[in-house]
Amino acid sequence: MTRAEWAKEIRKLPKGLGYQAAADYLGQSYHRTRFWMLKLGYRCSIRRKQGHFWRRQETAAIYDLIDWSLSNIEIAKRLPVNPMTGRPRSRERIRQLRNEFGKPKVEARGRKKKVVDNCV
Repeated sequence: MTRAEWAKEIRKLPKGLGYQAAADYLGQSYHRTRFWMLKLGYRCSIRRKQGHFWRRQETAAIYDLIDWSLSNIEIAKRLPVNPMTGRPRSRERIRQLRNEFGKPKVEARGRKKKVVDNCV
């Protein structure tokens, strides 16, 4: 199909269809339909965003219960497995969550700066 044919077909679509529903409606592949919908500015409903927003609120409530004075690795060990991936949380993810929720950074424990007295 040419660009003009895609534009004509996409204008016929009911409002608010998702990419997969539009692909099924047009009888085309998902990727090709998505490409042309984005290229031609069709606004579709993406349910994933709604779900992502809901999960974010849920996790925000969980993270309010954490003792943020602990180190990132200690927090990661105490948290349950991530339900989305099935893997344990990492200290890097905890660091990202600290920044995201505006929690204080953990102080470097056990690391000391080397001070050189006699520089020549």
